[in-house]
Amino acid sequence: MREIKFRGKRVDNGEWVYGSLLISEHQEKNLEPLHYFICPLDKGYHRVIPETVGQYTGLKDKNGIEMYEGDIVELTNTYKGMNTKSIVEIDFIDFTFAGKWAEEYSPSGYMYNPLGSYNFPIVTIEVIGNIYEHPHLLEGDGRD
Repeated sequence: MREIKFRGKRVDNGEWVYGSLLISEHQEKNLEPLHYFICPLDKGYHRVIPETVGQYTGLKDKNGIEMYEGDIVELTNTYKGMNTKSIVEIDFIDFTFAGKWAEEYSPSGYMYNPLGSYNFPIVTIEVIGNIYEHPHLLEGDGRD
């Protein structure tokens, strides 16, 4: 059974928090209509920035790091001695987690491959950042 959990960046201190997702409606007028909270397994709950909420894919990268929506990963393909690398964003598209990259000739502006379509261990994945703190990694070849 796949573990269902989320992460989000805390509103109060900017730290990442991991756990269950709770969305509550605010009853007072002139305030944000919804509040997002992450409830860690250990205790309490923390209000998070809605745009930073991402679900755990159920997969870990080559270093054992959990992969979430919004992560930026480096894919390395070693099929038949190749050593090609590409930088993609992890996203939830068409009911599946996928590696997504910009493609100007695509009607949607991007292309993607479902994570389940990658031939592991021929293709390795390494988390190198996320779209919230490191969006520059998706520009060009993703190198500083």
